Amino acid sequence: MPVTPIESNVGGYWQAKQAAVGTPTAYNAATVRRLRLVDGGLKAVKEIGSEPYVDGQVFQDATPYVTRLGGDAGSVSIQAQIETAGFLFAQIIGADVVTGSNPNFTHTIASGNLQGAYQTIWQQTGQATPINTRFSDALVSKLTWRVGQDQLVSRITQDIRAIKTATWVANMPTATDAGTDPFIWSEVVGEVKIGVGPTVLAEADGETLEVDRHLDDHLGDNPAPVAFVPSVGEMTRSVSAIISNNTLPEIKQALWNSATPADGTELSSSIRHLSINTKYTRDPNRSIEIQTPKVIVDLGDFDFSPSPDGGKLSVSFGGRCRPSGGSSMLTVIAKTGDTAAYV
Repeated sequence: MPVTPIESNVGGYWQAKQAAVGTPTAYNAATVRRLRLVDGGLKAVKEIGSEPYVDGQVFQDATPYVTRLGGDAGSVSIQAQIETAGFLFAQIIGADVVTGSNPNFTHTIASGNLQGAYQTIWQQTGQATPINTRFSDALVSKLTWRVGQDQLVSRITQDIRAIKTATWVANMPTATDAGTDPFIWSEVVGEVKIGVGPTVLAEADGETLEVDRHLDDHLGDNPAPVAFVPSVGEMTRSVSAIISNNTLPEIKQALWNSATPADGTELSSSIRHLSINTKYTRDPNRSIEIQTPKVIVDLGDFDFSPSPDGGKLSVSFGGRCRPSGGSSMLTVIAKTGDTAAYV
């Protein structure tokens, strides 16, 4: 008899902030967003274990048991559109202040002591006979923003942990794709500052920002987690560029604490910081700006040895983010048409 295969590349991915733990967001809520999934996916977390014992048999027959239901549900990479980039940052930061008037609103998402917002996520695979699953009581454990000259299209990767994974559901969201293009590297206006005085690096060719909550599962007396416990999180950010007449003085500052080191100058024991500010502009009312005022210069990334093949030399400026003068480690300013706060 004929069979109907399930198409692996047909389906969808939707996400919404959850108002309360234990109550998944309704599939038809106005806050549900369809996101452009480009890589990865979420999985059912059902782990089975057993403990062998001596029973006199030549083949083991230990009793199996379920050790875990829920937890690390996987990682998804999403195109960062105008309508979704700020929304996704707000979910892991847990803050959003909205200003402006219709139809142009500014969302200011500044890191602080708040925890991220709980999420409800739907995932569909196939069309004729689809697999419809929902992940609820979920948190974004880690978010990575990545875009550059080689990749061009900006991506946000989310690592998701969920108390309830792969719940079978009959109703899937009807929210459609916003239809706008994602931010791309050529839309960026970048400024990298090390020490005194800003240096605008037109030769920069990419950036990476990672926000990690370092969440741990706590199972209690149930195979499913009863809570996700946050450890001390961290943020790291870097901008890559070629070594040029503009970047060489900054490298010298970081290594020898002088843009013009004298003969015999040894490596400096001073810690150098930089501020990184990038802004992707579609038009005056549609943009995203990512500010990190104080980033440690990780000297381990400085490798500029000679090469027999020649070619360009690249260097990465960046490391762990720190607050500066009472300001946030990270501030994201998204200009969109969304009137409501994202969290």
